[in-house]
Amino acid sequence: MRAEQVLLHLLEDSPDGVYSFVCPACREDVEKRADQRIVSLLISAGVATGDRRPHPNAIGPAEPDPRGSLPEAPPFTWDDLIELHFLLEDDRFLEELLSGLA
Repeated sequence: MRAEQVLLHLLEDSPDGVYSFVCPACREDVEKRADQRIVSLLISAGVATGDRRPHPNAIGPAEPDPRGSLPEAPPFTWDDLIELHFLLEDDRFLEELLSGLA
């Protein structure tokens, strides 16, 4: 990859950063944490830096859930997982499920 294909964001109050690029194989966006050593290497290789970002561990105001409030549900158990496994093997169940999505 060329330096122009990578963007580095430095973290506020930290020598660390986050770099991002588009994977040349799958064309998916990739974002990775970078410690101080990786940040130095990326900058020395000519990678451009974007805006500073808040540190992920910084305490700040919670962002509202874009889906709105969700109903309370019991935790997902091993029994639920086993039941789901058998439902996904049931062709009739899958046909009904997929017909409801259309």
